[in-house]
Amino acid sequence: MTGLRVTEVPFVKYRTIELFCFQRTEFYRKSSEFKASEKLSLYLRAIENGQKVAQKRNLLKSFWKI
Repeated sequence: MTGLRVTEVPFVKYRTIELFCFQRTEFYRKSSEFKASEKLSLYLRAIENGQKVAQKRNLLKSFWKI
C-alpha cells in the first residue's frame, strides 16, 4: 500500500509531503530518499500561493510508479 501524507508545518506557509508505503509488516518512510517529493512540494506550494502552474499532468504517476 502506498500513499502520501500531508503534514502542516507550524509557522510556515506550506505543507510537507511524505511518501509512505507498507511492505509486509514493516513501515518505511521514503520522503527523504525521493527528490521527487521536493518537486511535488514546490508544486503544491505554488498552488497554495495562488501561482499558475504550467504542468497539469499527474505528478505522482510520473515520479513514482504507483
